[in-house]
Amino acid sequence: VLLTGPQDADGDSLGASLALARALRIQWSVDVDVAGVASPAYSWLPDIELLISDEKVEPVYGLVVVMDGDRHRLAPAVSRAFQDAEHKAIVDHHRTTESEGYDLALIDAQSPATCQMVLEIMDAWALSLDEPTATLLYAGILFDTGGFRYSNTRPDTHTAASRLLAAGIPHADI
Repeated sequence: VLLTGPQDADGDSLGASLALARALRIQWSVDVDVAGVASPAYSWLPDIELLISDEKVEPVYGLVVVMDGDRHRLAPAVSRAFQDAEHKAIVDHHRTTESEGYDLALIDAQSPATCQMVLEIMDAWALSLDEPTATLLYAGILFDTGGFRYSNTRPDTHTAASRLLAAGIPHADI
């Protein structure tokens, strides 16, 4: 499995990719690569050291999941891996993303962040939250809601944040 996001990775795309990787490894025994280039501003994220650079992306994956941004924003090497993948999926909250070209498209334009969608996926799988995963999800939600100031912040966003806080995250540091 390859999880990846847009070339210009931000807190939501990185948090969602790394958190879903953790969830997949808990749920199933699978090899998960997370491709992307992270700004030094994200060097503190849990598991950030597991990112593989675009040029190290393998040519063939059984599944490529695009997180927080359509396939048109992928780096060239990642785009080739996406095209050659047996199955293609997307998890995204942007209004401009369309489901065409994916075997599975989880698109919720009402969601404030892809990280909130990953939390919902984890709930559907009945997975518990550990502190590193909760940190990743909180960072993404915080980023895409502008610290809960943007108009995309909903009541359930605060409920999700409360659950993540209860997992013991270092919210003041985030």
